[in-house]
Amino acid sequence: MNSENKIALIANILLMIAVVSWGLSFVSMKVILSAGIPPMTMCTIRYGIVAVVFVAVLLLAKKQEKQLTVKDHLLLLASGFFGITLYFWFEARAIVFTTASNAAIIIALVPIVTHIVDVLWLKNRTTAWQNIGILLSFVGVYFIVFYNVNFKNVSSTLKGNLLMIGAVICWVSFTLIGKIVQKRVDPVRTTSWQSIYGTLLLIPFAFSEKLSWVAIKPNLWIHFIYLAVFCSILAYLIYNSALKKIGVTVVSTYVNVVPVVGVIGGTMLLNETMTSTQFIGVAIVVLSLFMVNIKKEKQILDKL
Repeated sequence: MNSENKIALIANILLMIAVVSWGLSFVSMKVILSAGIPPMTMCTIRYGIVAVVFVAVLLLAKKQEKQLTVKDHLLLLASGFFGITLYFWFEARAIVFTTASNAAIIIALVPIVTHIVDVLWLKNRTTAWQNIGILLSFVGVYFIVFYNVNFKNVSSTLKGNLLMIGAVICWVSFTLIGKIVQKRVDPVRTTSWQSIYGTLLLIPFAFSEKLSWVAIKPNLWIHFIYLAVFCSILAYLIYNSALKKIGVTVVSTYVNVVPVVGVIGGTMLLNETMTSTQFIGVAIVVLSLFMVNIKKEKQILDKL
């Protein structure tokens, strides 16, 4: 095996570790929330750890030639708000009401929604298979989100599922703003400032839950460290590195593993149950994700 193939093999292995980490993140969040930790308090502690790491990165990094402008910081503030503060406002609350399995499946629709924005806004062409995949994704979501629902008495699960759709919209907005930011600011400083601003904006929400604060049991810190270090720092570093090593098409296909891991994790570790209709929905969503990625020639939103 030559050096190029070895690098590709290592990148694939690390990428699989990253997507498995993301899939299981929903399980850890569910465990923390089930222990009585308020949603935004959980997110603030998680990203507080991340922010401390990135503050250290910025302090230790060599002085950059190009100083960030006020416009740069405003864009970073906006991306941190949508990608961290508002995204987790929806996601953390959603997981209180719905299952970790449902949350993982619904958030995996991000590539589908982003692709739709890519087509409608940027007028990029799609193949017949991609269009069929988009239509199938909505069928799958219907089976997962709206199964056996009496709309006269909206269930808590439906509320959680709809909140997860809100999280999807926030992440797509984050992607749009982030793509603009990345043309102006290097990746390290972009990720660092997004995390710092996102965390600062989370703090007021955490204090609004002060009356609901409870003592954090020692075992929960394992989940907090896992979410912060493995899911919010290492996984993203691996993901960005893999983009350069093995390309966007292969990497985007790996992301399809996230809902599968989420479902398996929720079922095996949290004893969550799913109806046969939901399993059909899962299969349809995963299939649609693969179809949308077939022969994808450009990275999503590369025209911004």
